[in-house]
Amino acid sequence: MGGLPRRARRARRVGAARRAPAGRRRQRGPGGPQLARPVPVAPGAAAPAARSAARHGLGAAQIGRLGADQLTGPRPRPAAYVPTPKGSTVNTRTIARRAALAGVTVTAALALAACGAGNHPPAGAGHDKSMSTPTGVPTSADASAFGDADVMFAQMMIPHHRQAVEMSELAATRAADPEVKRLAGEIKAAQAPEIATMSGWLAAWGRPVPSPGAELPHVDHGMPGMMPDEDMTRLASASGREFDRLFLTMMIAHHEGAVTMARDELSRGVNTEAKSLAEQIISAQQAEIDTMRRILARL
Repeated sequence: MGGLPRRARRARRVGAARRAPAGRRRQRGPGGPQLARPVPVAPGAAAPAARSAARHGLGAAQIGRLGADQLTGPRPRPAAYVPTPKGSTVNTRTIARRAALAGVTVTAALALAACGAGNHPPAGAGHDKSMSTPTGVPTSADASAFGDADVMFAQMMIPHHRQAVEMSELAATRAADPEVKRLAGEIKAAQAPEIATMSGWLAAWGRPVPSPGAELPHVDHGMPGMMPDEDMTRLASASGREFDRLFLTMMIAHHEGAVTMARDELSRGVNTEAKSLAEQIISAQQAEIDTMRRILARL
């Protein structure tokens, strides 16, 4: 083999390289040219390698000594892999999926927590704060609560007002003083609607409403300012100035009795509407008492 011309030896080496299986290269060793282990070559890398070798004037044997990366340049890493600090690779799609799953898990947990909070109302919710207490015990939000004092106030004030209206009706045909007639008309206009109001309370409370002429309830307690029958007969028989003076005297005492009953309601009653009416009676009738005393002093 040493006697062959130089060109023949070179042609022989080229021919041997061409006859070698694809993906294998020849290398020199102690015993002469040997087949080396196959070098992994990416698909499609052989043609660029051959073109690059031809461009640089390299032969087949020299091509075997060079890696594909040296001929064609380093192959770019797939975009789907990102090196980790330890040098390993992680699929970015896997990272994205894991992040999305984590976000969905957190969102679902928050939604479940919100639903749980909405399905369970806070302590005390759903209970009526204006829950009524036993009859006679008032609550701040229950205006219909009433007690025995409220019932007594209405049952006693109704006949008391009826007598005041009856006295006022006598003044229309018997009084001589214009101011007495005017005052009597105002008393009737104020107390007649109050009778209807208190009657409505008693009906709503399930308590009897006093009937005109019937035996008065709570007779043991008495009704301050109520005129006995003989006084009412005497007033009906009077006329002119005598009627005016008698009417004013009797009505002052009648109003004072109503004020006393109204003050008792304020101190013992529990119904808000009844106590409000009691305040109105005190204010209005006390002012009328002052007016009647002034007129009586003039007469």
